[in-house]
Amino acid sequence: MPKICKCILIIFFTGFLFYPCVTLSQNVLGYMDVRGRYFVFKNGYPEQIENLPILSYQNSNAGIAYVDNSSLLNFVNAESKVSLDIVVKAFYKNTDYYLYYGVGDMIGMYDGQKKWTLGNISQYGYSVSDSIAAYHDINGFYSVFWNGEETLLSRLPIRFMATGKNMLAFVDNSNFIQLFYHNTLTQIDNTIPASLKLGGNIAAYIDSYREFKIFYAGKVYDLFNISELICRQGDNTTDITNNYDTDLFCFGTIVHPRFDFLPLFIAGDDMVMYIDEMNYLQMFYKGEVFEASNAVPKHYDVVDNVAWFIDLNGFLNVFYDGEFYVVESYTPGNIMADRDIVCYTDLDNRLIAFYKGQRYEVSKDIIRSYDLNNHAIIYSIKENEYKYFSFD
Repeated sequence: MPKICKCILIIFFTGFLFYPCVTLSQNVLGYMDVRGRYFVFKNGYPEQIENLPILSYQNSNAGIAYVDNSSLLNFVNAESKVSLDIVVKAFYKNTDYYLYYGVGDMIGMYDGQKKWTLGNISQYGYSVSDSIAAYHDINGFYSVFWNGEETLLSRLPIRFMATGKNMLAFVDNSNFIQLFYHNTLTQIDNTIPASLKLGGNIAAYIDSYREFKIFYAGKVYDLFNISELICRQGDNTTDITNNYDTDLFCFGTIVHPRFDFLPLFIAGDDMVMYIDEMNYLQMFYKGEVFEASNAVPKHYDVVDNVAWFIDLNGFLNVFYDGEFYVVESYTPGNIMADRDIVCYTDLDNRLIAFYKGQRYEVSKDIIRSYDLNNHAIIYSIKENEYKYFSFD
């Protein structure tokens, strides 16, 4: 049995209807009160962080990044609050390892102790993720930052790239797919891909011959040929089946042409769930393929170490650690997943969590809303009343 922390009950007394903005991370959670003041709970005790409403926030396992009322970027965790003195105009991205941001035409990074300047926000592009960042400098040189070090990968600009939690893949100027993983560069294919997605330790791609392939643990697995390539980006769909123009690389998602535009594949940490040529739902996990369903599901998703899908009967199924579980014989509401947890509301709108192969009733009461981040859950059972629950 996992260690379950005590629930923390948070009740706000006010003469107004109060709909707080709630944020959380593994050890901290935040809210705005009716006056717009921003508070963060640290180890169960509230601390006022801002007097004025914040503009936005992003959670991660490391802490909360937020933009204050003056458009300045801040970072807060259980130990401290740091103002980075940066006006956010371009972007910021808070991950479990680093906080990335745009300042002027540069990409910056905060590692919890100091700020770094990485590269340019330019027409050549960049990609950042949990522990890895790829970018160009002003001359178009292409580099990667990993484990505190910068490595030059190309003296010419790179057009197609993707980052996962721990890896980088890109198409070099010889049209080869290169993969940077744990400080090692490996050529994994000699064709321009139509699509390229990375998980934590796994790469899934479709080559120029429409072959769906997975690279894992130093080996390429050639799985099947795709008859139609439909790229969906936003609300737009494009058929790229017979077009080998590299300008039509799918920067969005390759979707199934006939089943509600479901993604054809989704990558997680060490897994890829996909719909094959027979319209079976399959799971590639640590070098093995497991049949999840002999029919296209109504919906499916992969997040970190866990996958879930709704089968044709409307049942909730979860895949974790090499095993499939039929968790519910109905379709739950408000499904969320993170790390190794799937949360949802049952038919009575009570909160349930499926964690490492076991089902837990998080709330015996009907809930109004909830949020999940890493192993922490916060939920509301009535106006102005919140509870915090954690598996750590």
